Amino acid sequence: MRKIVMILLCVSLLFSCAMAEDYSKMTNDDLRAAIDLMRNELVKRELTSEEKILLFSEKGVSLYLTGEYEIKRDEIRLLAIVVNDGSEKVDIYSDYSTISVNGWDVFCSTNLSANGGKKSKGYFEFKPADADISSFEEITDIEFHIYYKIDGQRTHLDPIPVQYTQK
Repeated sequence: MRKIVMILLCVSLLFSCAMAEDYSKMTNDDLRAAIDLMRNELVKRELTSEEKILLFSEKGVSLYLTGEYEIKRDEIRLLAIVVNDGSEKVDIYSDYSTISVNGWDVFCSTNLSANGGKKSKGYFEFKPADADISSFEEITDIEFHIYYKIDGQRTHLDPIPVQYTQK
């Protein structure tokens, strides 16, 4: 049922785009860009309806935490999604390679990037021992220190606090 609703929404967005502009005059690249934007909008609406955590949204870039995590070796990976509505590639980094977990600054690596008009899954990865915890369930708050680059231009964000409540 959800897929049917998404398809109908996509068709209606495409129709409204076509009505706003004579699609016969649009190039293939223009049509692809319009479809990419519609797909991105669908993903953002789905993430919002599923109550995923929006870390930031500016300059056409949105970054979400999914609330899911993985344990790999001795590290915790917090899964994330970046949606890029712009035309240039965006790369997202942890500022000074740190985040704060329960008040502890910890080294964090990330692999988040998305080409123009696309979306991508990635993660923030850190060692729980650096935060004096032994499991994901012990996390009560995380503060992200993030910057991103679009076309080589670096933008720093204010620290982004996230409260975790274990279910």
